[in-house]
Parts: sequence; structure tokens; C-alpha cells
Amino acid sequence: MSPHTVSAQFCFYAAESGGLAAEMTSPTPSLIMIFPPLTEAEEEPVQFGAILDLAGENVRPDSMPEGKLIFWSDLSRLYASKGVAFQIWYDGRFVGEGRVNDIVEDA
Repeated sequence: MSPHTVSAQFCFYAAESGGLAAEMTSPTPSLIMIFPPLTEAEEEPVQFGAILDLAGENVRPDSMPEGKLIFWSDLSRLYASKGVAFQIWYDGRFVGEGRVNDIVEDA
């Protein structure tokens, strides 16, 4: 299978609010995206690693960039769909949130 790629809007929290302490180079595979369960039978959210690509811009605390997420898990196709909100996890805490805008590529 090929990677699942989506466009998304991100909101990274300010450092003083628990967000990233410093800028990160983009693209970065260092962040975990956490999606809500698909059904009530699922009790826990689902975590997926993804490459975050902001088209040459760095990932900055206290910012609201648009960019792409490239997932390497086939299961991400079920969760990362248009309009779905997610949380961004890094270094033991939530550093931001986002929403999937659209499916970019899904072969």
C-alpha cells in the first residue's frame, strides 16, 4: 500500500501553554496524531505516526499553519478522513490540535 496523505489545518499551542518549547524542522516524523474512536464500541483514541510537512516552513509554537500529513499505517485511512479533528502529541504531552481538510493522495 502507498502512504495515506491528507491536507490539514493545525493549531500549535504556545510554549507557555504546554506547546512545543522550540521550532521543529519540517518535514518532521516526530509527532503523533491522535484520532477519536470510530464507534462507541471503541473505548480508546487511536494513535498514528505521520510525517508533518509544512512545505518548507518550520513547525512553530503558537502558530496555525496548513500542511500535509503523510501516514505510513494502512489503518489511518479509516480515521484520517475529511473533517475529522485530531490532537497532536509530542514529548509526553498534547502540543496542538488539527482538522483534516481533504484527502490529498490515496492510491
